[in-house]
Amino acid sequence: MKSAAKIQLKSETVSPFAGIYFPMAMFDKFNLSQLIDDQHGKREPRSKYSYSDTFRNMWSIFFCGGNCIEDIEENLRPSLEAIPEYEVEHAGMQLRTMKEL
Repeated sequence: MKSAAKIQLKSETVSPFAGIYFPMAMFDKFNLSQLIDDQHGKREPRSKYSYSDTFRNMWSIFFCGGNCIEDIEENLRPSLEAIPEYEVEHAGMQLRTMKEL
């Protein structure tokens, strides 16, 4: 007796980098954002992104197999933006922030 194939329709965006959810969940679980921001201080008021956003973006590039910061623009942005409450910086902003540090 053959079993029928089951198809499940999903309304959510499918990400080729779904494995990034686990490291980002650990980032939040261990409250690394607060630790990074406490150690480096607050950025100037007109900055949209915190230092922890920059670190999170850098780690995402690494965990998703990127080779350089520009990969966040070219390859990873749509997938990373699908993560709830995740701020994806532009590559140029990341480089400026890293220079500040």
